[in-house]
Amino acid sequence: MSQNKSSRLYLQALGLFLALHAGMAPEPSVAAVLDCTVSRVLDGDTIDCDKPKGRYRIRLRSIDAPEKSQPWGRASGKNLRRHIQGQKVRIDIRGTDRYGRYLGTIYLRGININGLQVREGMAWAYRRHLDSPQYLDWEEKARSEKRGLWQDPHPVYPSDYRRMKRGTP
Repeated sequence: MSQNKSSRLYLQALGLFLALHAGMAPEPSVAAVLDCTVSRVLDGDTIDCDKPKGRYRIRLRSIDAPEKSQPWGRASGKNLRRHIQGQKVRIDIRGTDRYGRYLGTIYLRGININGLQVREGMAWAYRRHLDSPQYLDWEEKARSEKRGLWQDPHPVYPSDYRRMKRGTP
């Protein structure tokens, strides 16, 4: 590895470490692991997680849960809350979104909670931002077994729902 690349990686890692410990958002291209306690579940794909030095807003990667005003929206949030509220979790952070939320995959005792939401029919695999094709397999299995939102004969993908609410095609 060249000295230049090594120095750049060191500075990225140092910046991420300082950002996480100061409560600031890391650079989107940098990855990190965050151990924290889930203090609030906002909906089926967004949580707040606390550490002694601050609160972190996390958007679950690779999934898109129904909006609260959509059918299954409240059930999705309730399901996520049931699994992780108040729990110590490990989050694999992979950048931030346009709202400044960390993008992460949540693990509770080794279980991929993002994937669990999909497997239980409480979220779609987020096709625009998919980390693994396994999410599509989990979604297809939940759909074929009519779990959660797949009980609805015509579930509406959340981004389509948001577009309809805004009145844009």
